[in-house]
Amino acid sequence: MFIVFLALLPRPLAAYLDPGTGSMLFSALVGLVSTLYFTLRSSVFTLRVKVAGLLAKVGRADSKGLARDQVGTGEPHSIVFFSEGRQYWNCFWPILRELEARQVAAAYWTMDTEDPGLSQDFRYITVRFIGKGYAAFARMNSLEADVCVMTTPGLDVLQIRRSKKVGHYSHIIHALDDCTTYRVFGTDYFDSVLLSGQHQAEALDGLEAVRNISRKQKHIVGCTYLDVLQEKLDGLRRTDDKREDAAGCEPNGSAQSCFRLLIAPSWGPNGLLAKYGLDLLRPLLDSGYRLIVRPHPQSAVSETELLTDLRTQLAPWPEQVEWDFERENIRAFLNSDAMISDFSSVICDYLILMEKPVFISEFEFNYDGYDAMDLLPREPWVIRAGREVGIPFRKEDIARLPHLLEESLQGEAAQAFRHKLAELRDYAYRYPGEAGRRSADTILQILEDAKV
Repeated sequence: MFIVFLALLPRPLAAYLDPGTGSMLFSALVGLVSTLYFTLRSSVFTLRVKVAGLLAKVGRADSKGLARDQVGTGEPHSIVFFSEGRQYWNCFWPILRELEARQVAAAYWTMDTEDPGLSQDFRYITVRFIGKGYAAFARMNSLEADVCVMTTPGLDVLQIRRSKKVGHYSHIIHALDDCTTYRVFGTDYFDSVLLSGQHQAEALDGLEAVRNISRKQKHIVGCTYLDVLQEKLDGLRRTDDKREDAAGCEPNGSAQSCFRLLIAPSWGPNGLLAKYGLDLLRPLLDSGYRLIVRPHPQSAVSETELLTDLRTQLAPWPEQVEWDFERENIRAFLNSDAMISDFSSVICDYLILMEKPVFISEFEFNYDGYDAMDLLPREPWVIRAGREVGIPFRKEDIARLPHLLEESLQGEAAQAFRHKLAELRDYAYRYPGEAGRRSADTILQILEDAKV
């Protein structure tokens, strides 16, 4: 007992831990805690997906399974298109329309009860709402198909895992940027990617080389959603050839009073409205310009206080300010003469579709957590293109924006803009109007190869 008592007595202990070893131990501890956190988080997510899948099976009246409802054949699907919501319908519609015209059976699954696909009168395309959240992901993770096509990035990284019963996964890039603004590993585990231009192929080649991963198939087919927007713009031009110029635009008024500027920022602390607010808009209003303010859709969710304050501040200019919250931006495009933006992907859409100037606020992009991080110092294409074709401005230039605008629309500056714009279209937007047909050709060839 006496020996045990002596062993348990507290004693002072002198020790020295050098800074290098301490830093190493601290890093190891942080790494251990982080690994444990993400492992637990992944396990919880996997459990929730599996539980959701079991509940979906129990609650389903038709017990054949969602992957076995194709045109009554009782066989797994050959081609499945998966959409997270109505905002991606324009990406899929030209391809589905082409397959329907060719009498090719396929399935379109959506997580959105308001998806326009649910109201289509297809004969050969099976359209189905598969639930939301974990229930939908569970069904996707047990999908049975030869080819699955989706706009959702992060396959085998985020919610959607590769199903062992799917032969080939193909990704459609749903913006004109080069996909390096996806979160890390956004396209790494797809078998193929449908591209709009050479810039996207070059970015993917770069990521594959840096990460030493398998090379995926890259097919330049054009841009489906831009083709749809072009069709809608042409339709609006035929029916609305007289633009709404009535309020605030006098027949003998100034040029500014008839000139509409579209304010189309991204959202978040680096977005134009959050960063500058009235300081940006007031010089334009004082110069007589009319503004169409179109906040990013996410601003209505995440920046409600900002929008409320800004609407109050802009109240003194009711004749010059118009707010646009429509789901699609094409009417705002059509009713404007130039655009002011920041780092939003809408910049390239506007340049290519409207062929009108865009002012772009200079900003610093935080690359942490994005695919672009692995290609530094090479910037994402959309940022480089905006700087080369658009008209960059800094905070100190805000007061003279009206003067910069006038300069950009005259003489050699206007000619240089048209020349750069032609190069942009040729490089980034291949095969205008043909993306649906070319995508369908590519997917059917992938299907044929997958079955071999």
